[in-house]
Amino acid sequence: GDFEDVVIVGNGMTDGDGRDAWSLEDSKCCDRGGDYTWEVDDEEAHGGEQSVKVIGNIATGTAWHAKVRHEGASMQGGQTYTVAFWAKAEEARVVELSVQMQQAPWDFFQGGDYNLTDEWTEYTTTFVANVDIDKTMWVGLAIAGDDVDFWIDDFRFWEGALDDEIREDPRPKAVSPAGLLTTTWSDVRSR
Repeated sequence: GDFEDVVIVGNGMTDGDGRDAWSLEDSKCCDRGGDYTWEVDDEEAHGGEQSVKVIGNIATGTAWHAKVRHEGASMQGGQTYTVAFWAKAEEARVVELSVQMQQAPWDFFQGGDYNLTDEWTEYTTTFVANVDIDKTMWVGLAIAGDDVDFWIDDFRFWEGALDDEIREDPRPKAVSPAGLLTTTWSDVRSR
């Protein structure tokens, strides 16, 4: 979700090691009348060097007619999950969260509206899963309600509440500096 090592090919995106990462359902595929494209943007980014810009050519007025989504997600019923991402738009617009089964019967598990502005802002939703899903749902944004261009970056989906996200490098440090006295090598004397 940081979009640093991605390649967009048509309506699909792969990450640096070739795995499928994201897809764009632009609504031309389903004769819904909308038209959206996307590109990796190396001039706008929340973190790192690049983000994904979603370009609205024709809106349908119905958000779910087009989506930017990560497929193959899983969740376990009764567990807490969080979706968090950074976004900005050329001007105010709405996108909708879409956590949904990616096959019939297309069950919808979580949604919500996000009012994007022209400043990078973090958007979050935390929910409790009501069913077990094993790699057959997507997590993404429904976008066809508007044709205003927008950017997304640092998109995350994890088990746990917002304050459970690991924000620091989880690798152990060689020495914990807590409670230690600082000094310089010139102050250390040998006997």
